[in-house]
Amino acid sequence: MCTKLRIEHWFAPVCYPQYNGQVKVMNITIFTGIKKNLLATGTQWYKELDRVLWSYRTTPSNSTGETLISLVYDIEAVLPIEVMEASQPKNKNKLNPKWEGPYRVRRVIGPRTYELEELSGKTIDHTWHTVYLKKYYI
Repeated sequence: MCTKLRIEHWFAPVCYPQYNGQVKVMNITIFTGIKKNLLATGTQWYKELDRVLWSYRTTPSNSTGETLISLVYDIEAVLPIEVMEASQPKNKNKLNPKWEGPYRVRRVIGPRTYELEELSGKTIDHTWHTVYLKKYYI
């Protein structure tokens, strides 16, 4: 298959990551992120690893403009801060609308997760849980 697609497959020894340039660059990126977090927090490196990897996976690439998660799963990650935010801002004026929309369900992602689109067909940026959705009949 690799020959048919003109892919040159190289094997790099597992015990010597310096041999593989991409692995070396990734290791330097992770090491730099952990080092910066350790200087700020003063904790052990393994406690910072998840945070550094999450940051790396959710930061758009300079070359593609996409995050690693969106390239692998074809969906944007929901950041922890987005989960904690309320779905609707607290309105000071009772007469303001309480909901956005209407939107159409574009795709079912999971049992309670949906990708939405505007009635014009434009996709909404992130996925929505059923807690934040309300049926609307047109």
